[in-house]
Amino acid sequence: GLVRGAHQNIGLGHSFLRHVERTKVLVFVVDIAGSEGRDPMHDLMSLKEELDLYLPGLSQRAALIVANKIDLEGSEVGLELFQADLRTQSAVHMRDKLYNAPLVTASALKSLNILEVKAAIREAVHRKKNERVDARTGQSVEYD
Repeated sequence: GLVRGAHQNIGLGHSFLRHVERTKVLVFVVDIAGSEGRDPMHDLMSLKEELDLYLPGLSQRAALIVANKIDLEGSEVGLELFQADLRTQSAVHMRDKLYNAPLVTASALKSLNILEVKAAIREAVHRKKNERVDARTGQSVEYD
């Protein structure tokens, strides 16, 4: 995964971020249960910041958010809070693709919803492959 300071070549740093640059779709995995004192929205915002410090706009690629660890106690409340935070961020940053990305819940440990995660990734890649940019507006336009 991505660590704080990766844009300054800490950890796998630039090697990892160069790989991220080549992807069509970003998959952000957050700990929705908040285990180990984590805050999923803070983690998502930190990931977004790290990507954009490396390459401005990188976090605006097509994306999917996976709310992991739904098997843990506190995940239901964590999911509700995270969804509310996403709605708030989406309202404040309406053009920000990340805060409007599809959200899928899962438990990697218990293999819960893994097929749904795979299907969501396939769908995001399919949408990206069929996306074109309107030369006049610079906006993405989806074609089937």
